Amino acid sequence: MEDQLRKQGEALADLRVAVAEVQKDVQITGERQREVSEAIKSIAQSLQELALVSERQERLTEAQSRLTRAVHGPGGVKETLDQHHDRIRTVELWISGVKFVVAPALGAILIKEALRLWGG
Repeated sequence: MEDQLRKQGEALADLRVAVAEVQKDVQITGERQREVSEAIKSIAQSLQELALVSERQERLTEAQSRLTRAVHGPGGVKETLDQHHDRIRTVELWISGVKFVVAPALGAILIKEALRLWGG
C-alpha cells in the first residue's frame, strides 16, 4: 500500500508539473496572441493609411493630367502664349514699318510746314 501511495504521490507530482507547464504554455500563448493581435491592428492601420495615400496619389495624378491639358492642350496656356508672341511680333513689324516709312514722310511734312511758316 505504501508503494502504491508513493507511486500515486509521484504521479500527482508529475501531474502538478505537467499542469504548471500547461499553465505556462497557456500564459505564453496568451501573450503571443496579444502580440499577434497588436501586430494585426498595426497592419490594418498601415493598410488604411496606404489606401489614403493611394487615393491622394490618384487625385494628384488626375490633377496633373488636367494641368498638363490646360498648359499643352488645344486652347491651352502654351498655345495662347504662342499666339500672343505672334501678335507682338506683328506689332513690332508695324512699329518698324512706321519708323522707316511713316517717320521720314512725317519728317518731310513737318520740314515743309516749318519752311512755309518761316517764310521759306
